[in-house]
Amino acid sequence: MNNTYKYFGLIAAAVLFLAGCATPQLTGPAASYNPSEQMDVDPGEARLVLYRSKKENQSGSPILRIDGHVVGALNPGQFLMSDVCQGSNKLVLSRNQSDNRPVTLDFTAKPNETLYLRIWEPSENHFAAERVAPAIAQEELRKIKSSSYLVNRKTYGCKTEEPQPVLIKEVEFSADTLFAFDSASLTDQVGRQTLDELAKEIRASNVAIETIRVIGHTDRLGNPDYNQKLSEERAATVSAYLLTKGLPSNIETIGMGSNLPVTTDCQGNRATSALIECLQPDRRVTVELWGTQETDH
Repeated sequence: MNNTYKYFGLIAAAVLFLAGCATPQLTGPAASYNPSEQMDVDPGEARLVLYRSKKENQSGSPILRIDGHVVGALNPGQFLMSDVCQGSNKLVLSRNQSDNRPVTLDFTAKPNETLYLRIWEPSENHFAAERVAPAIAQEELRKIKSSSYLVNRKTYGCKTEEPQPVLIKEVEFSADTLFAFDSASLTDQVGRQTLDELAKEIRASNVAIETIRVIGHTDRLGNPDYNQKLSEERAATVSAYLLTKGLPSNIETIGMGSNLPVTTDCQGNRATSALIECLQPDRRVTVELWGTQETDH
């Protein structure tokens, strides 16, 4: 009789263990993200930081893969880090190993860059990912005290047999030239002509463009959420216009809001004419060309 009870006890324990694996609610190792300690990456690689806000009410746990390798799984209130190769990468989020409708996100990394991606669950068992400006991500990561419970299985070291995409050219445009004040609509003449010249130069070059990255920036005046939205809309406007000029369709659009200013000596917070003029360099759109050949320009 005692052996019978022992047998059924083992079965019950196994069932509970498997049930826990099927619906992972595991808390990962206690850890805090410290950006000053996370920059030791190999040459030609970048650091990817993925996280989920602790405020989420959903309980699903997506499996995350980069270039086919599992790098972790995230419950709300967890983060993970993985080194990635410079150039084009693909992040895949799935509910389980057999999910036939995974979410994919293509992103481009610069050498020694740190990229932040927020993962969230808009609805049950449906996941999404978005790139987040470093200042915003680091503020949200301060509230997270656990890392992923799943071991990173990504192999380290980047392939060298094939040339990796590199940053061929970076062009910066004043937002005041491209857009009307407080608007994401191109100016009829100057803005369009400026982008026409860029498109013409790209088409005439001998560069094999793999990715175009368009990044919008604003100054620090006004509401941060509004600035973030305006920077995204301006980047999207430039991307859409370049597409009409026959450029490659693989264009990334990123809005950084006011998180990456270039000015350092503009004093004050009131939107005076002098301060608006001083902050003009911060209002800009940057276009990056990524490819595998050097340009003659």
